[in-house]
Amino acid sequence: MARQASDGTVTEGQPGDDLYRILQVDPDAEQEVISAAYRRLAAKYHPDVNGSPEAAQRMREINRAHEILGDAEARRAYDRSRAGRWFGGAAAESSQPPAAPPKTALEQIGRSVAMMLIYSAVIAVLSRMIGGQSGMVIALLIILVIVLWKGQEIMRYFRTR
Repeated sequence: MARQASDGTVTEGQPGDDLYRILQVDPDAEQEVISAAYRRLAAKYHPDVNGSPEAAQRMREINRAHEILGDAEARRAYDRSRAGRWFGGAAAESSQPPAAPPKTALEQIGRSVAMMLIYSAVIAVLSRMIGGQSGMVIALLIILVIVLWKGQEIMRYFRTR
């Protein structure tokens, strides 16, 4: 369980605890979503509502998670320490998030050209499978739906590469 010290740093408790899982929210969640999740869980596990010992322990975990995720500065510190666990612990020791590898203009142009080639190949294959000019329109619509549906994950993937 992560805890915030008096100096504002975040320390780790039990290694398997994830504050986002405790509050049942996504790590990219807005502050309002985190507060709403806290209120929902507090209404379910508050000792006045649920008298079981497990509920009391769960409520303590929910309160600690909300203390850190509810404060913007403490949340940033927790996210940095959490990122350090994913990247071998190096980022947890530093106060700054890990730097992205430098990208040259040539590398960015190469990625753009590669993506255009991939998309054009997919469009060509789909249009031939579906048939003719109308197939091209259907292929473009399929790609548009995929990009609108999973575009953010696709772009996140390519930003980290």
